Amino acid sequence: MLVLAMVCTADLGLGIYRKMQVQNAAQAGAEYAIVHGYVSASITTAVSNATTFSGISATPAPSQFCGCPSSTGVTIGLQHGAEMAARCASINATLCGTTSAVQQYAAQQAFGLNPPSATFTADPSPASGCGYKVSASYAFNFLTAYFPNPTVTISAQSCFPK
Repeated sequence: MLVLAMVCTADLGLGIYRKMQVQNAAQAGAEYAIVHGYVSASITTAVSNATTFSGISATPAPSQFCGCPSSTGVTIGLQHGAEMAARCASINATLCGTTSAVQQYAAQQAFGLNPPSATFTADPSPASGCGYKVSASYAFNFLTAYFPNPTVTISAQSCFPK
């Protein structure tokens, strides 16, 4: 019985040690990106070199994430999708050169919701008064029927000057 308890304790200890190695490797990758800027291959190398454990790798590959600070943290979701798409449409004609490309980009940037691209509307006309304007309206369904109205419409809008 004592041997079984020792084996279980050793196994738990190794698991905790591996978790610490993964955390340290992720921290090394983040530190590299802060000091040297975003270079995916170099960040991956920093993650791999931060530990001697061969099972740790940067998977999925490092990706750049931008968010807008607010009083409640970093803006994500529908508002983030609208903000990033308006910015992309204003400064990156290669990636966001058409209305449908802007809508698809916005849907990809709406972290946590996975809305269809038709949720977003794009208005490139200067008449909108703000440069490139992206708006969204999304019907959010609650998972439970305990709320009196199981659907709430969430709206977002963002402008970015040309």
